[in-house]
Amino acid sequence: MTNRMLLVVVLAIPTFASAQDQRPGNEQVLAWLRELKPLPKVHYSWPLPLEKMSDELLFQYVRLTGAVSLSGEWGQVEQVDRAVAVCQKVNAAKPQIPASLGINYSVWHRRFGKDLPPTDTGPTHQAELDYLKSRLAAMRDALAAANEKHAAKVAVTAILFDSEHFHVKPDNAAWNKAITAKYDAATDVVRAIFPKARIEWYARGAVQPGASATGWSESTYFTLDEQAKTFGCSLYQVPEIGYTREIFRRTAENAVQHGCQEVTPWIALASGYRRQTDKYHEFSLN
Repeated sequence: MTNRMLLVVVLAIPTFASAQDQRPGNEQVLAWLRELKPLPKVHYSWPLPLEKMSDELLFQYVRLTGAVSLSGEWGQVEQVDRAVAVCQKVNAAKPQIPASLGINYSVWHRRFGKDLPPTDTGPTHQAELDYLKSRLAAMRDALAAANEKHAAKVAVTAILFDSEHFHVKPDNAAWNKAITAKYDAATDVVRAIFPKARIEWYARGAVQPGASATGWSESTYFTLDEQAKTFGCSLYQVPEIGYTREIFRRTAENAVQHGCQEVTPWIALASGYRRQTDKYHEFSLN
């Protein structure tokens, strides 16, 4: 169903092992990474903890995944410069898919009033869009400077939107239309600054386990009338093979029913939901 996968990872950076800590050290991890072949599709991620990653670890990560993912809200010029430098180093080997940048951003969570309905188009509505525009423009300008400095042509190839502020109402057309307008306004900002970037929306069209008669529920974040081109689903229970398969299968069926031919899985590795005896589940970073 996909021509590109999106990988969302809670990335644990290893440290040298001690007598009490039997995790593999950095050199062992690097040795393992060097033996691996690049993944056949680009895998973006949650913003990488660049301050905890050595140059060699970052190089191997980008060589394998094909991307450096940065925060749109908090990304700094120095981070963009380092990301471009490592992508240029990876691309010097002429990989089948050139390494590029992804930008994570939680739109409608930064300036828009937390208690306002989606129909509100007052000052905080415009402030949200202005802030998105200013941050993406800053990333664009930092990228241009870094490309010039490193004689590179590294591009931003994906904007990864996580927006969980609004929920559709089946009996309120005006409310739902306003939600669509909010997402489309954000899309228009991206198109003006990064016209060639792929836009991914977290959980758009997702079918997940839920408290319903069937045990499954569709994400309520979207009307599916947006300008988006892909669906996405969270695979945060990878050891639960049945859930993992069924989440993707049901989301893919939902996509086809809406004329969409691409589903992007967002995957949690080394973390995810654990079953609990006293409640449904809880998220674990271990």
